[in-house]
Amino acid sequence: MGLAGYYNYYIPMLSCIVAPLTETLKGKLRKGKVNWTEECTKAFKELKEKLSQQPALYAPDFNKEFILQTDASNSVMGVTLAQKDDNDK
Repeated sequence: MGLAGYYNYYIPMLSCIVAPLTETLKGKLRKGKVNWTEECTKAFKELKEKLSQQPALYAPDFNKEFILQTDASNSVMGVTLAQKDDNDK
């Protein structure tokens, strides 16, 4: 699930939400055979909804430093532009 795992801190029960996606994608992307089910669609929509709400998503403060977070494999790369929250350590 790549960068989505970072948001485990902000989204309660993230691992339960993405479980159908994780199970479906396990080792199957390399083979090119993914059995996408209705359960996967439901999980994807819920994940998308959670990632687009606060506290996972908020307007940037241009007076604060930006952090570039990256994740890559042999076939894909993901990038997130983030900032530390005042509550972050």
